[in-house]
Amino acid sequence: MAVHTKDIYIPQGDYGYNIAFTLYDGTGDIFNPTGYAVTLKVWTYDVPSSLLLTGVGGITDAANGKVYYTLASGNFNVEGTFIGEIELTKAGAVESFRTHVIHVTESG
Repeated sequence: MAVHTKDIYIPQGDYGYNIAFTLYDGTGDIFNPTGYAVTLKVWTYDVPSSLLLTGVGGITDAANGKVYYTLASGNFNVEGTFIGEIELTKAGAVESFRTHVIHVTESG
């Protein structure tokens, strides 16, 4: 089972703001993502084959392992619990980081 590092709460239907993540390597040190493309992958809780979102993110502070994903319209329109994972890619490398539980909460 994956180790989840934090819970993220998003009101259903919200968009237009960033979700921030800090990257750590396997020893717990900050991972510098310079030179990598950032992707957020989201799937239904406990069903990793049900990929619901693959979105391009960015880097805010590489030296401190800070990356983000900007919520787009339609990303989280369904209430529920999901898993999100930051994936970094560059030529010859794909690196996935600890997962996060994403709670999409009811919003009026």
